[in-house]
Amino acid sequence: MAATIGTSEYATRTRDLIRLVNEIRATGIEAEVGLPRIAVVGNQSAGKSSLIEAIAGIRVPRSAGTCTRCPMECRLERTDRAWHSEVLLRIGDQPEVSFGDPIVDPDLLEDRIRRAQSAILSPGVDRNTFLGDDVPPTPVLSFSSNVVCINVAGPDVPDLAFVDLPGIISNVGPDGDPNDMDLIKDLATSYMEAPNTLIIVTIPMTDDLQNQTAATLARRADPAGRRTIGVLTKPDAIQPGDHDRWLAILEGRSEPLHHGYWLTKQPTSADLARGVSFEEARQIADRFFQSEEPWRSCTFEIKRRMGIPNLVSKLSRELSRLIDETLPDIMDEIWTRLHRTVADLEELPAPIQNPSAELQLMVYKFVVHFAALVEGAKSTPLLRTFRLSCLQMKRNLNDTAPNCRPFVSAQEDNAFVGAFNPAVLGEDPHHREGRPIYLPEVSDVIETSITRELPLNIPYSAKVTFFQEQFSRWSLFVFECFDRVEKTAHGEIIRLIENDFGDYPNLKAAFRKACEGHLRVQAKKTKLHLEWFLDLEPVPFTINDQYFCHYREKYLEHYRHAREALPPVMAPPDALVPTYEAELEMMAAARAYFQVSYKRMIDNVARCIDKDFLHGLKDGMMEALIQGLGLSGNEPGRAERYLSEDSSVGRRRRSLIQDKERLETFRDTWEEFHSHIRLD
Repeated sequence: MAATIGTSEYATRTRDLIRLVNEIRATGIEAEVGLPRIAVVGNQSAGKSSLIEAIAGIRVPRSAGTCTRCPMECRLERTDRAWHSEVLLRIGDQPEVSFGDPIVDPDLLEDRIRRAQSAILSPGVDRNTFLGDDVPPTPVLSFSSNVVCINVAGPDVPDLAFVDLPGIISNVGPDGDPNDMDLIKDLATSYMEAPNTLIIVTIPMTDDLQNQTAATLARRADPAGRRTIGVLTKPDAIQPGDHDRWLAILEGRSEPLHHGYWLTKQPTSADLARGVSFEEARQIADRFFQSEEPWRSCTFEIKRRMGIPNLVSKLSRELSRLIDETLPDIMDEIWTRLHRTVADLEELPAPIQNPSAELQLMVYKFVVHFAALVEGAKSTPLLRTFRLSCLQMKRNLNDTAPNCRPFVSAQEDNAFVGAFNPAVLGEDPHHREGRPIYLPEVSDVIETSITRELPLNIPYSAKVTFFQEQFSRWSLFVFECFDRVEKTAHGEIIRLIENDFGDYPNLKAAFRKACEGHLRVQAKKTKLHLEWFLDLEPVPFTINDQYFCHYREKYLEHYRHAREALPPVMAPPDALVPTYEAELEMMAAARAYFQVSYKRMIDNVARCIDKDFLHGLKDGMMEALIQGLGLSGNEPGRAERYLSEDSSVGRRRRSLIQDKERLETFRDTWEEFHSHIRLD
């Protein structure tokens, strides 16, 4: 009695390797690591379905509209238990899900596969709909890349795994979609181009090899023919005179492949009509190859590549070899992905266990973080902006100093060859001088201000008028300084909120509202104080007599020196030469008072911003958050609402957990496999 496929003796390691990859593939990790596999391709009506049935020992759907409309992965395993099967669905990279209960009657498998294909072709429809007694809904897709998985085990089942791809079509019917042709080709190509895929090309001997689109696609995906195995079908239908052409292919003289071509014969339509069994079909094929020419006279090398048993043995050996060669690299990739997945998972915030306690801790940490920005154990963006803004304000205010020139005109000023240089008086070297003020202008101010003053007395109103001009732009510079600090503080608060609560949109929004309200209150308070300081300056006043007098004397001496250094005035001997003493004294007083006012203003503004705004924000932050977040009450569920995380974070965590579980399953399966090998 001829040996059946199931009695072929495969090494235990071969069986274990194939089982290992099958178990790993079931986790949905296929797309990530490229597990070794066998892909069966062929043109429509190339005998591919019959080949699949002969290899797997199962019946597959053949009725129109359901036959191989999506990839069908067959995982075969020889066991000592009675024959049993299971159908599963693999959608995208998700783990496989069972489709119905296990099957123990082979006659029921074909219908289950047909229903599974319909479920695959009907996304969005509950898969259980296709398992009931009612007529399932009509599929909405013509083809799909999602996979129907079939596990078959039994004493007469070979150890093998392969994926059967939809038959490649060159035309569609009147109601068909022309895009289906490219869709099927692209699907087949995506499988064949994977470097760890063995390509099984089903080639009917009723047509030229060059006419087979599947063979053409295989050559493109595997130009050297290192991964391709040709399976010739329908040898009993060869046209007279074509035998020599096919013998040349079998012998490797034409269209050579590294693994060569294998010759199979499947049941005829008449055989199928009378319900021939798989065992009978193999016996018929054996008699055909032993009795028909030119096959009965072929060399031993060709004869050992005839028939399903020899093909299955070859496929099993090659698949186990490929698995053996590639698994170490795949395992390295899995370890890398597992470590990266664990790291990504650890970066996500852990799910909240006690929302109320966690919320209180978050508020406290935020207040501490903001306090660090204000207190500045080290330089912070907020403190840097505060310091630089105050320095810029200082320069801007200094640039408004009255540019008093102890000359009667620009011509006299330009002709002066002395050493009139305000920098020697300790002014900022980067000081930009404003509009020059000459002696006649000062004289006019004094003259127009005189009422009943005694001679040589400068009217107070003249001093006020002269002093006020220098303060006209101070408000602009002071509030520019504050606006920069306020803007930076707002930006830093938003940054802290995003860093601390970015994964909790409800809490983030509530924190932002509370903080921005607090910031507006402190900003308004600070601006009122700044305006108060500015309102003080237009009215000249100081009790800092020593400082004022010191600068007045320095400037007066400097101005007098400049006047004395001028060339002698060419005038009649009896002419009265003006000394401009009152004007020089007024210039010196204006410049000295500017120093007094300018110095106290830059300090007052900086201290006001620091005390009222920055420290005011810090000191009142906790209370503002408690009130703004409504934490003083005991409203149930408030903390839970605040700490409901962003949906994208939840999805990300679930995805990473799922990836981690799949990768750990791979790792555990791998370690169990190696433990089994060591024990053996």
